[in-house]
Amino acid sequence: MIKIEIPIDARLMDVWACLAEETNEWWGPKHYTSSHTKKMELQDYIGGKLMEDFGNQEGIVWADIIGVKTPDYIMLKGHLAPEYGGPNICFSKISLEFNNNKTSLHFEESWLQTSPNANFEKNLQISDKKIIKVKKVYFAPNYQIN
Repeated sequence: MIKIEIPIDARLMDVWACLAEETNEWWGPKHYTSSHTKKMELQDYIGGKLMEDFGNQEGIVWADIIGVKTPDYIMLKGHLAPEYGGPNICFSKISLEFNNNKTSLHFEESWLQTSPNANFEKNLQISDKKIIKVKKVYFAPNYQIN
């Protein structure tokens, strides 16, 4: 299981908007799996997708949205192919909490079947350097892998 907590000096709704409406800002071209990727999209409703969009109804669906309570949390279920650390099914939850004029983002992810390979942990360490951008401020989380 991976647990990440990120304190963010921003309002709750601004962080939610960043997650849902500016996905390409925090999961940008550096982390695309294909040169065909036009954008990353998080559809923040039940049945929505987290996907890499190639255009022309092509791309990669990373996860299905299985739970949402705006702006409190979003839950995802992903299927990872072998070339991306699988075969694997992962469950993720991103939750937000507002206290003392700051938002805490909590990210949890766990897996069924096989655990992610060593490259997954390496990629996480690289990608968390610029995970969230809210009002031009970047945040790098502290995280633990159990």
